Amino acid sequence: MKRGTLQALLALFAAGCGSLFILRHEASPDAPPLTLRLAASASPPPAAGGGPVHRQVLELRRGDALEVVVEQRGSDVALRLRDPRGNTVLEIDSPNGLRGRERLLAVAERAGPFTLEIALQPRAPLAGFRKRLVAVRPATAADRRSAAAELDFYAGEQARKSRARRRLPAAVDHYRRALRAQLAVHDTAAAARSAARLAWAHEELGEYLQARAAYARALELGPDDLDDRLSARNHLGWLQYRLGAPEEAVSVLKGSPALAAPGSEPMYEAGAENNLALACQSLGRNGEAERRLLRARELWRGLGRACDEPVTLANLGDLHVDLGLAPSALAFFDRALALGCDRQERLVPLLRSQAMAYERLGRRERARKIYARALAAARAAGHPVEEALVLNALGGLLLGDGQAAQALAVHGEALALATANRDLRGQANALSNLGYIHERLGRPRAALPLLERALSLYARLGEPGAEAAVLYATALAQRGLGRLGGARTSIEAAVAKLESLRRHVPAPSHRASFVEARFDSYELAVDLLMGLHRRSPGAGFDVAAFEAVERVRARTLREALAAGRPAPRLPEIQRELADADTLLLAYFLGEERSFVWRVNRTGLVAHELPGRAEIEALARPAHRLLAGSARPNALGASKAALAELSRCVLAPVAGRGLPARLVVVADGALAAVPFAALPDPAHPGEPLLVRHEVVSSPSASVLAELRRKPVARTAPDRLLLVVADPVFGIEDPRLGPAARDCAAPPPAALTRTAEALGLEALERLPFSGVEAERILALAPPGSGRRLTGFDASRETVLTASLGSYRIVHFATHAVAHADPRLSSVVLSLVDPRGAPRDGLLRADELARLDLPAELIVLSACHTAAGAEVRGEGVLGLSRAALRSGARRVLVSLWAAEDAATAELMTVFYGGLLHRGLSPAAALREAQLALRRQPRWSAPAHWAGFVLQGEWRAMSPP
Repeated sequence: MKRGTLQALLALFAAGCGSLFILRHEASPDAPPLTLRLAASASPPPAAGGGPVHRQVLELRRGDALEVVVEQRGSDVALRLRDPRGNTVLEIDSPNGLRGRERLLAVAERAGPFTLEIALQPRAPLAGFRKRLVAVRPATAADRRSAAAELDFYAGEQARKSRARRRLPAAVDHYRRALRAQLAVHDTAAAARSAARLAWAHEELGEYLQARAAYARALELGPDDLDDRLSARNHLGWLQYRLGAPEEAVSVLKGSPALAAPGSEPMYEAGAENNLALACQSLGRNGEAERRLLRARELWRGLGRACDEPVTLANLGDLHVDLGLAPSALAFFDRALALGCDRQERLVPLLRSQAMAYERLGRRERARKIYARALAAARAAGHPVEEALVLNALGGLLLGDGQAAQALAVHGEALALATANRDLRGQANALSNLGYIHERLGRPRAALPLLERALSLYARLGEPGAEAAVLYATALAQRGLGRLGGARTSIEAAVAKLESLRRHVPAPSHRASFVEARFDSYELAVDLLMGLHRRSPGAGFDVAAFEAVERVRARTLREALAAGRPAPRLPEIQRELADADTLLLAYFLGEERSFVWRVNRTGLVAHELPGRAEIEALARPAHRLLAGSARPNALGASKAALAELSRCVLAPVAGRGLPARLVVVADGALAAVPFAALPDPAHPGEPLLVRHEVVSSPSASVLAELRRKPVARTAPDRLLLVVADPVFGIEDPRLGPAARDCAAPPPAALTRTAEALGLEALERLPFSGVEAERILALAPPGSGRRLTGFDASRETVLTASLGSYRIVHFATHAVAHADPRLSSVVLSLVDPRGAPRDGLLRADELARLDLPAELIVLSACHTAAGAEVRGEGVLGLSRAALRSGARRVLVSLWAAEDAATAELMTVFYGGLLHRGLSPAAALREAQLALRRQPRWSAPAHWAGFVLQGEWRAMSPP
């Protein structure tokens, strides 16, 4: 080609789009000259319905290989090759947006004029592109293999672009063949592209395990293009989250270059922030999740992405539903819907999410109407996959409303849709729902085949959480058919999957919540073992059931104390009971039936009790009546309630008599009842306290851990620290008139906290100061320290070296909160100048303290109360004190009367410090002493304090 002809061609191309092109012909020495000619139009016309198209005609011989490389510089182009008859041989449009290379490689199967088209995508910017290479050469074996791979990739693209779900499996096959061929010829750039497209197809099919592996392979191959790397990371991070590995999701997404340089890649940064927020929410890091979602929303708005911002708004709505913030959640959903979207199918998941939120908030009729709207939108969009998802969600609502027949019909419709469209996840969802409903309706034979099919699909899809749910329903159906062995196998497989998922949840409080939400599986495992015990009493199933409960009970506390040690087995627990005078009573409340295990150092006997609802219907009134037993004419009602509860939960284990000491591991509402106040079955007119020493423990396993001296701790060298009688407000006389007059209003944050916790109306506890004086008077001179008044502050306590005291005693107010981290000991809320200050020693702070104390006393109201979490027990201050390292804690089950508490603590410390009694024996003596005094004889005054943890005497100083 003459230089002038080349320059003319370049000028004509430049006239089309204002970009620079470099054209080069590479061929073997014996190849004929390559003929190039431009299409007739010097300013190429746009393609039908698209952007401008630049055409170049190339005369190829049969067997020639053509390679074309175009570098995109702000324009999104596609490469298309047409044969001499005008048929499309190959079309390439990589998923790299406006940047990166487009590469086409083909082998001519016939000789003649082929047309190369460079098409600018519709609505894409015309910023420019550069043609770097046009090479023609005789095809080698590697060329032929690469060209066949390109044809496979092209076929996969055609299947993908058809938007027909039924063609996705074919796309998977094409992409997979392309990937294998490209790897064989070491074309890693093309292989990375094929791996990413293969991953996308698997993801669209709901085959998340395969998709995750393919995205990881794409990243491993190292795509040349930044967009490919960013997109693959975002997808891989989302899949890690979706597959129950949120920590891995965080690791993948935080490694994204888009987050390393904020603002440089706003589209990918927004996607990464959105997906990272989902993983953070799964890990319980809700604050971080909200911040990242708000950042994603800001980025979407800046990009004008009208269909992406609503997705993030919906995620914000879901987060606020989880946080119990219903009004703001609904506001996010409304805002997302108000933005609208030009793609109807994007509206459907938004409506479905909104409907599910209304359902969770108890507004079921509103949810039903929104589901109907979502169904209409899915059908209008011709999106059967979303339609099946909506139907499955609607079926759950109908079942919850008692409309089982309608639910079956809706799930059947969902199954038909999902099957017709090869939607594996939709099929699995519908099959599991149908199986569950049949089991609920007492049709286990109909349920099992449906559940087996669902389980197979979920295993293929890589959904361990869903597999666990299906295995649970399968175990129920097998139990309904009397197949207890098979049911046990199924439920143990379900628990194993849940345990695997639990390991990915780092925060202890969220591990507890994770198990609580799925505790039905753990409960069924215990119930099946006890069912097998009834069939084969000597086979050890009762021991297996007890050990299964111990593995899950109070587990976050045990794990915090155990430093990786497994839960102890029965023989080790029996050794901890130490003597023949100690009996462990371990309760487990189940939905259909409950159990109590009577364990001593030589054996275990299990007893069946009524279901949870029946026991708690006795326990809750007993607690309430005991707490109010000091009121006029209230004692009789409390005695009757206690007698009935004792007949239910104590009489079954008292047949062989009860020894001197009872260690009670309670469950559910039983944890709020002081067993020492229950009537002794052998002496109905007396509470157990009269003849028995009663202590409690979160679990038998925790007791074993409390007795293992923690590593790398020094024993406390001082005896007693008493924190008492703080200053709660400017009305306190200890605050001078000048300070009261000049006192500044508290900051808004403190005001909100005070109002939320009811701190604004706290009154001084004058007897808490008396209590402190009496206790310190009983201690040897110089062995104790007192923090009272303004010195009883949060700052002082946190810097007072609490770990150097064998006994730490708090005499003040306390707050039990639904969020166990916020349960608090209340210390001074103002300083000597009247300025407000944070006076809350929160449970999570207490738990983090290094307190190898022999005893912590929380002499305040409701310090044994807190959030009741199935499996874990009661989470709050008492649990925090044990987690800090204390061997035992003395806590209250209800509002402690100021003067009575001072009297009880005086007698308690007299026995503990003067007579050398163990804390358990000293508490019993103090409670008996108050019971004998007419003024304090009502159980409200003496029964509310319980000792948790070690019952043996304190170790010598």
